[in-house]
Amino acid sequence: MKTFDYRGALRLLILYSLKKGSKHGYEIMKELESLFGRAPGPGALYPQLRYLRQKKLVSVNETERGAKKIKIYNITKEGLDFLNKNREELERILIHIQSAKTLLDMGLKRFGEDIAKTIDILPKINESDRKNIAEILDRASKDLEIILSKYSQR
Repeated sequence: MKTFDYRGALRLLILYSLKKGSKHGYEIMKELESLFGRAPGPGALYPQLRYLRQKKLVSVNETERGAKKIKIYNITKEGLDFLNKNREELERILIHIQSAKTLLDMGLKRFGEDIAKTIDILPKINESDRKNIAEILDRASKDLEIILSKYSQR
């Protein structure tokens, strides 16, 4: 299984967003959130915008909105060329993210919340209930493996 390159994916997603029009950082985050159900945080987004600027794939113009100075990001010709060269990778990323969003909507989000609660209270859970939890997880994993085996590449 190929590992997922989050930084590389985020760079392509930023360029994908900017291809549709100029935006400031918050607008990029909100667009990615609306498309995929989750937005990168500022600690992930802004270093990638700096990187894209250094590579001349993105340009920036400062403007004032009220009393604030904001940076408006634009995709450059080099950025469009880079996005075009990496079109197949971008499509793979878009499919991957959309699949993850669908899986969250199918119940993975609730399951993750339940796992987080379980982790928090695990020290208080008695041995019998721990065994039940282990059996539930094992059964769910085996059921998923049966379904996934129908679609795995041979």
